[in-house]
Amino acid sequence: MEGEINNFFKVWILVLASLSYCYVVGKTVSKGTKRLIFVIPIVCLFLMLPLKLTSVNLGVTTSFFITWLANFKLLLFAYGKGPLALDPSLSFGRFLVISCLPIDIRENPSHKSPKQKRQKKWHLRFTIKLLVLAILISVFNCKEHLHPKVLLVLYWPLVYILVETILAVVAAMAGAHIYTNCIRYVRSS
Repeated sequence: MEGEINNFFKVWILVLASLSYCYVVGKTVSKGTKRLIFVIPIVCLFLMLPLKLTSVNLGVTTSFFITWLANFKLLLFAYGKGPLALDPSLSFGRFLVISCLPIDIRENPSHKSPKQKRQKKWHLRFTIKLLVLAILISVFNCKEHLHPKVLLVLYWPLVYILVETILAVVAAMAGAHIYTNCIRYVRSS
């Protein structure tokens, strides 16, 4: 497992270095086919990097964040579209967060915050998912008593709920960070 953690850190260091390169490309190269030519090697690299990870938990989440989210956002960015190209004065930190995390930072949201009723439904769904996750983990603790095909069937909800939980936690942390920065900005004005 120690080797896997080292590979995980190496992969994410390469991701951060690659996104730094893309940020500089975005500032220096005009959008269109020319920027796409500079971004394509990073897209190819992001397709290969998750293959360095062998564990399911680290490999699946890294694949989702890099291969799926970051690649599509970078391809849109090459042509001046998508969340990375909305604000030309986008800071480096925001570029990193938006490019590989499932969040969309908006300065002036066009819609009001969700109503209390929707929030209660979201909390209920999230609680149910956590309960199912706990049950699945306890089932996998007794996996020697289960048929291998049953285990294979149970893996898909486990992976789905794990990814869903990770996304919810990341979105909550990002929202809290943005809220804190907004409060600081308002107080300093």
